[in-house]
Amino acid sequence: MYIELAVVTPISPSIANLS
Repeated sequence: MYIELAVVTPISPSIANLS
């Protein structure tokens, strides 16, 4: 489970920057 968060965390900010 923690692995998923580790992968989503770096992607979330990337999407926010694109938005």
